[in-house]
Amino acid sequence: QRLQEVTTFVFDKTATLTHGKPRVVDWIPLTDDKTILQKTAAVENLSEHPVSRAITEYAKAAGNEGFGKYEVSEFESITGMGVTAIVDNEKILAGNRELLDRFSIDPEKSVQEKTDELQAGGKTVIYIVIGKKLTGLAAIKDTVKEQTPAMIRELHQMGYKTMMLTGDQKQVAEIIADEIGLDDVLAGVKPGEKSGAIRELQKRGEVVAMVGDGVNDAPALSQSDVGIALGTGTDIAIEAGSIILIDGNPMGVLRAVHLSRETFRKIRQNLFWAFFYNVIMLPVAMIGWMHPVIAEIAMALSSLNVVGNSKRLQKKSIG
Repeated sequence: QRLQEVTTFVFDKTATLTHGKPRVVDWIPLTDDKTILQKTAAVENLSEHPVSRAITEYAKAAGNEGFGKYEVSEFESITGMGVTAIVDNEKILAGNRELLDRFSIDPEKSVQEKTDELQAGGKTVIYIVIGKKLTGLAAIKDTVKEQTPAMIRELHQMGYKTMMLTGDQKQVAEIIADEIGLDDVLAGVKPGEKSGAIRELQKRGEVVAMVGDGVNDAPALSQSDVGIALGTGTDIAIEAGSIILIDGNPMGVLRAVHLSRETFRKIRQNLFWAFFYNVIMLPVAMIGWMHPVIAEIAMALSSLNVVGNSKRLQKKSIG
C-alpha cells in the first residue's frame, strides 16, 4: 500500500545496479618493488569486501598466489576507507583518498593526474601505501546489470525520481549514474550515513523507496518508507526490507510497482461492484420485488465476481 505513495527510488550501487563483481582492470606499480602485489593481497585476503576480493583474485590470476607466506598482524578494516595491517614490520594501507588523508599522505601531482584519468573512465582507484610511501594504484571496475537502464527509463516514464546512494568516489559514481540515466547521485556516503541521507529526503517531502542488498544498506532500508531488498543479498538486508525480490534482477522493482498498482486497481473495482450490487438490490428487496432465493443467488454471484476479479491477478502479466 505504501508503494503507491512513493515519489523517489533510491538505489545502492554495488550488486544492486551493478553485478557486484568488481575486478582489477589496471595495476600500476609506482616503484620497482616486485612484492607490492603479494603484500597487498596478503592484507586484502583478510577482508570480505568485494574490492578486497577483486585484488586477491587479481593476484592469484597474475601468478602471485604466494601471498599466504606473509605474516599479517594488526589488521584493521576502516569502514568506507579501506584496510590497514603490518606486513614484514611495515605498515600497509590499501584504500581510497580519504584513507590517505587520515594518515596524512599526499600523492604527487603526477599520481593524482593518473588517478583522475582512471576515475574519468569510471574506475574506482585504490591507493597502495607501504611504510609511508605510495607504491601502487589499483583501478577497479564493476559492470552495470544489463536490465538496469531499461528499468530506470520505465520508472521515469511512470513519474518517479531516481537516485544512487553509494560510498564510491564521486567522479566514478557520477559516470555510472549518467550511463544508467539516474536523476541524481549521492557519492562518498559512509555506511553509517546512508540512513541519514534517506531521512533528509523524507524531510524534503519525498516518499522514499530504498533498494539495496548489503549489510551497509540495512539501516537505510529500515529508514525508508518502503525497503526493497534483493533476495541475493545479505540476510540482514533481507530482514530489513519490507519487499523482498527473489533474484537480483532489477526488473523485479518494476514488477513490484506494477503489482502494487494492479492490486489497488482490483480493490477499487471490487468495491465498485460490491456497492453497485447493494445500491441496486437492497431497495428492490426492501419493497418485496425480489424473492429471497433470487436475492441469495444474486449475493453469491456478487461474491464470485469479486473473487474471480481478484484471481485475474495471477494470470495477468505483471511488468
